[in-house]
Amino acid sequence: MLQDETPYLKAIFDYIEKKPVRFHYPGHKGNLISLDLTEIPQTDNLFIPEGPLLKAQELSADAFGADYSYFLVNGSTQGIHSAFLSSFKDGDKVLVPFFSHRSIIEGIILTGVKPVFIGEEIDRWGIPQNVRLEGLDRCDNGVKGIVITNPNYFGLTPELKEIVEYAHNRDMIVIVDEAHGAHLHFNKRLPSSGLDAGADIVIQSMHKMGISLTQGAIIHLKGERIDKNILWENVLLLSTTSPSTIILGSIDLCRRELAVNGERILDNLLSEIEKLGYKIKNTGFSLYEKPDMDRTKLTLYDLDGDRLSERLWEDFRIQTEMSSGTYCLFILSLLDSERTLNTLFNALKKIEPLPARNFIPPPGYELVRSPKIAYFSLKEKIKLTSAVGRISGEIITRYPPGVPVVIPGTLITPEIKDYLLLMGRDYVSVTLD
Repeated sequence: MLQDETPYLKAIFDYIEKKPVRFHYPGHKGNLISLDLTEIPQTDNLFIPEGPLLKAQELSADAFGADYSYFLVNGSTQGIHSAFLSSFKDGDKVLVPFFSHRSIIEGIILTGVKPVFIGEEIDRWGIPQNVRLEGLDRCDNGVKGIVITNPNYFGLTPELKEIVEYAHNRDMIVIVDEAHGAHLHFNKRLPSSGLDAGADIVIQSMHKMGISLTQGAIIHLKGERIDKNILWENVLLLSTTSPSTIILGSIDLCRRELAVNGERILDNLLSEIEKLGYKIKNTGFSLYEKPDMDRTKLTLYDLDGDRLSERLWEDFRIQTEMSSGTYCLFILSLLDSERTLNTLFNALKKIEPLPARNFIPPPGYELVRSPKIAYFSLKEKIKLTSAVGRISGEIITRYPPGVPVVIPGTLITPEIKDYLLLMGRDYVSVTLD
């Protein structure tokens, strides 16, 4: 297929160029933003795509190596939820990494599955190491599927191909949360994408490592373990009925940029990242590096990352992605260049890093009730200091990275109470027994 086309975006521009008199929604009639349209015959309809939007989704499937691809306007969260609803039913056992995004926990709540948590190592700096194949051996009895993250927030990847093969040999469905990995397929210097590894469903945020607008995402389907019509019905079930044409058009544009120019752009970017890493290490900063990691996620560690982030903003107007008392994370994307990376390096040269603060690991939690039952139970909000021994009815998350500290069904222990108090929480919703 000709990947240099943007059929959906072209349809929007063709409509605008005709200078129509709009007697349709939205109410601003194009005076606010001309690209903002509703579902009209000229630009197709997300719920029953037959023209340019259908072609745009087919181009995406071809570009990423999927059998079918569907556009999402509610982010990868919509895709994760749709994948759960299409793959599992109430009571199914599903392998889930402990350090998963809250959208995966929400999928557990929506479907009523029984999560079997995979233990992941977390190093002394507070960085999760992602799932290893050896961690699955003890917990695959009667399991319907597995959900894995590729890569995680820090660019660390699981043993993806081996895990997919392991799961499929046991007739398990593999869902990959690839919100941070839309670019992986387009350059062989990067780790494998979920689709290249043969996963059944892969969800990608086109606005994170691509160039689409925020909320733009895609869900991909490969193979025959999941019915494509059921997946599509669940995508629509969880979609707004007024999808943004601007977001949809930006997904179309992002796909073209990745498919046509992605390899070249990523080659240049990865070479600049290598040069930046070498220079950073020569300044005395510690650069986090692991084999087979996505190096577009750049982490400085063994320092007070919060203070570094503050200095970069206060003195140089450089905004980081995430920081803690032990690390500072920078996200590098298709639109970064030698210029932007040099701007960062020149700022770092002028900053003396402060020693890392003590890392306090999250306490972990034990489920004593189904997350679905706990979430939909009657609840009361009480002082956290009185919550020990009670069962949580809510998800409590630190953002970023969006990994829950507590989920519904968790027994609140003294350790959890103390950790939440350190986070600044005063109250918690607990179930009424």
